[in-house]
Amino acid sequence: MPDRLSQKTLSAFSLARHPSYDRSKVKAGILHIGVGMAKEMGQRLKFNLPNIVCADLLKLCVEPCCALPFAPEQVALSFAGAEAIAPTTAMAATWVTLRPTPGASVEFRAVATGLGEWASPGTEETTTYVLGGWVGVIHTATMANLTAGTRYEYRVGSLEHGYSPSFNFTTLPLNAGTAERPLKVLSLADMGTEHSEHTVARMAALVAAGEVDFVIHYGDLGYADGDEPRWDVWARLMQPIAARVAYMTTPGNHECMGNFTAYRHRYTMPKAGGGWPHDAMYYGFSAGALSLTMLDSETEINTANIGVLQVRFAAEKLRAANARKQFLVVAQHRPLYTSSR
Repeated sequence: MPDRLSQKTLSAFSLARHPSYDRSKVKAGILHIGVGMAKEMGQRLKFNLPNIVCADLLKLCVEPCCALPFAPEQVALSFAGAEAIAPTTAMAATWVTLRPTPGASVEFRAVATGLGEWASPGTEETTTYVLGGWVGVIHTATMANLTAGTRYEYRVGSLEHGYSPSFNFTTLPLNAGTAERPLKVLSLADMGTEHSEHTVARMAALVAAGEVDFVIHYGDLGYADGDEPRWDVWARLMQPIAARVAYMTTPGNHECMGNFTAYRHRYTMPKAGGGWPHDAMYYGFSAGALSLTMLDSETEINTANIGVLQVRFAAEKLRAANARKQFLVVAQHRPLYTSSR
């Protein structure tokens, strides 16, 4: 709640209380107060609170993801298994369209083969959600049986409605993570869509130069806070990076709106595995000598928490990494120890 209101909002409040006003005008005055306060709170909290009120509370607004009905956008990659370095691996591609796209898939081929026929794993999986009035379709398809140390070209879309531009990625070589071929991992958190142009440009330049093997982003991605169009802005902003290397994430408190609805649908991460909740937002994967345990430090009410079950999961992953004599990396949004109040 703002600690003070603008003169315009205070005037509306005074107007609504005036004894000469009838009920309809009092109602209009109260509505004016709400809109004024929402705008001011939104400006302070850096998200579009009036749109959130209109879409989530009043159910009057919709927020289309995209300008065109079938054009794929917001393309992103992620590792699709527990091993990022192996003779054969898999990579998931996720993208967004405004409308359902019959026959959509990801097509890919090895660049070294002379750009032969496209291989396709078949029809993709789709999902959507309605939080914040968002309208769109999220597609995911997996490129399997990828050979280590190989450059691939891929595109997403459909024969009927057209494909995205082609993107390239390179699978990690078998010696990645050794003295001969060190791993190159870009790690960040708390980014957002405002004042991040220089960061995005630097990240994109490093990816284009082949200086990044994959990205770890541990929470607070686009600072959407329930403002659904901001998710789309963020994903378009990051496409030059996320469409070229695996972009691995964990949730932060700014993803918690609607029990992480948008985050859960939009980001395709590996599963925690058998015996753990199917909807867990924690997971682990290995990249050669590196073991990464990606934890969820958040709750849907924006408080810190790592429950007993997740602690057991982390302990199991760490024991397995010790048995393999791997280096251990644990990533989560909130620090375990902090001097902040």
